[in-house]
Amino acid sequence: LYVDGKLAGNFARFINHSYIPNVHSLSVYSKCDGLWHVMMHANQDIAQDTQLLINYGPGYWQSKGFEPVDLTPNP
Repeated sequence: LYVDGKLAGNFARFINHSYIPNVHSLSVYSKCDGLWHVMMHANQDIAQDTQLLINYGPGYWQSKGFEPVDLTPNP
């Protein structure tokens, strides 16, 4: 299953930050169009209607001038 950014805007809008991500990104070169693409790979099985979560990393937050708030529920 995949989310096609061509049909629904920028695909990254569907992926939120978490310190406990369920996807990670890969750079993939396509011989078909000669471009690099970003692919999200699941770290685990992801149930339908579950958010896609990735750790944006410290560089992203530093560029925005703040630290994120971790909203991950504690068990």
